[in-house]
Amino acid sequence: MEINGIKIEAGAKLVNANLRHRNLNGLDLRGADLTGANLTGTHLEGTNLSKANLTGAKLYDAYATGADFTGAKLYKANLVAGDFTSARFIAADLKASNLTKALLRYANLSIAQCTGANFIGTDLSKSEMFETNLECANLFGADVSFSNLFRANLIGAYLFEANLIDTNLCEADLRESVLDYAVMTGAILTDTKISSEQFKTTIH
Repeated sequence: MEINGIKIEAGAKLVNANLRHRNLNGLDLRGADLTGANLTGTHLEGTNLSKANLTGAKLYDAYATGADFTGAKLYKANLVAGDFTSARFIAADLKASNLTKALLRYANLSIAQCTGANFIGTDLSKSEMFETNLECANLFGADVSFSNLFRANLIGAYLFEANLIDTNLCEADLRESVLDYAVMTGAILTDTKISSEQFKTTIH
């Protein structure tokens, strides 16, 4: 596939490319350089973006269900309101990225780096976040219910009014996190690092 004479393929150089509202479903973009690219409203269902560089890219309102972002760089990327249902972000770099109100149901963010990322109002229900680094992440009002956060790092995370119903937080680190009015009914807290004072502020 070519757009404006540029081949859309694995390893392609697409720095600052305007790909908004394009149909890139199912393409192989492994290792592509999409730094600063505009993918607003772009269709990326089932697209392979593993190890791609999406630093500062705009994926606002993108349709990326089942896409593979394994090992991708998404530092300071804008994923606001995008649909990433069942997408894979395993070992991805999502530091300081904005995923406000994005759909990440059934997504896999295991061992991803999400320090300082925004998940405000994000749907992360039934997602896999084994050993995910969410230090200082903003999860205000996020739905993390029925998810697996085994050994996740949530130090200093903001979880005000978050939905943590039936969430697996075994061995997770919640020190210094804000849990006011977070709903933790049925949450699994075996060996979780959480103080009694923090727990008192939750709904359980």
